[in-house]
Amino acid sequence: MNFPWRWKTLSPSSPQDKLDKKNFSCSPSPSSDSVEKTATTNEQVFLRYLTLLWKGTYREATISLYSNMAISLEWLSQMINWHRNRPPDPVRVQQLSLYYETSGIEMIPGILYLWKWKGKSTDDTSVTNYYVYDGIHRVEALKHSLQSGSSIGKRMACIVYILDTNDESLVTEHFQDLNKNIPVPSLYFGPHHPLKKKVCESVVQRLCETYPMFCSSSRHPAWYNFNRDQVLDLLSQLSLPFDQHQIHEKLYQLFMTLNEMAYQKVKESHQPFPKKCERYHFFLFYLDFSVIRSFLETHCC
Repeated sequence: MNFPWRWKTLSPSSPQDKLDKKNFSCSPSPSSDSVEKTATTNEQVFLRYLTLLWKGTYREATISLYSNMAISLEWLSQMINWHRNRPPDPVRVQQLSLYYETSGIEMIPGILYLWKWKGKSTDDTSVTNYYVYDGIHRVEALKHSLQSGSSIGKRMACIVYILDTNDESLVTEHFQDLNKNIPVPSLYFGPHHPLKKKVCESVVQRLCETYPMFCSSSRHPAWYNFNRDQVLDLLSQLSLPFDQHQIHEKLYQLFMTLNEMAYQKVKESHQPFPKKCERYHFFLFYLDFSVIRSFLETHCC
């Protein structure tokens, strides 16, 4: 990481470690294009679970490193997924949740990166929100386990990094630096039709819900499976009228047509396939992405 961090150690009695006693409530998201327009974050509730380890600066922003030795639903519920983050992948969330519960680990791997944003609500009340810009799957996996009655919060700890700034460009820069080796769908950065993100996510989410046995978190899934982010990228690169009425439904039905085409191709070529493909009648990604892209662009307009 190439950021010029300047760190200093704080003692537990440091005045900078004291909690703000003011309660915060309903707050708008900092960006106008954010999917989540409102959220509830109580800064006092959020910070009381944390122990400050380090504090420093980056440009005009304050950065803090905390530990949490008592992970709870109350604490996790204060976090909001950053609007430039991908929605959590349910398959990956369940995999992580199972790993946390069965592995016996006592520390959440890696660091949870949060953006602390301060602003005003519609009634001019001061508010503070905590947006997760790296680690949302770990957060959702912990929620899933705790909501299922697991007691893992009592034995697990985590490290939390908080970037305190109202300049979202610093968050974007840090996010991209953290994800240099992990491709992020272009849908979440750069100029796009305002409806494109909703349409693409809706279609891919429906595929994931209809065929969960084929949704893989791997960047290199077996040819009969699919990676959610790769399908999102495929859709986001299509030249389509994303403001067309019911285009998400039309795209999904075209995927089903392609699935039948793929099935016929596999049968005619006597290509081997796993039993689950026949059981759930899903062969879509036996077709090359270029074939899928061309068919969708030709038949969707």
